[in-house]
Amino acid sequence: PYMSQVRDPNVRSLTLDVKEVAQLLGLSKRSVYRLLDAGKIPKPIKLGGATRWRRTDIELFVETGSIRAFRRAKRA
Repeated sequence: PYMSQVRDPNVRSLTLDVKEVAQLLGLSKRSVYRLLDAGKIPKPIKLGGATRWRRTDIELFVETGSIRAFRRAKRA
């Protein structure tokens, strides 16, 4: 449902929905939302009614291995 709300293919390639984030992290969609509520993954953005994560944020998060390291890397 989320991807159909974001119609621009360029935006869709630059962002990820919760299902895609879950797949990248090897988690369930529910676990992604639990981590988000706990402040342990990057915050998503809202596009229309869709919740999307910037692909670059999730890739950097995976690369750095923690939200703390991700935030340090984003500041640098």
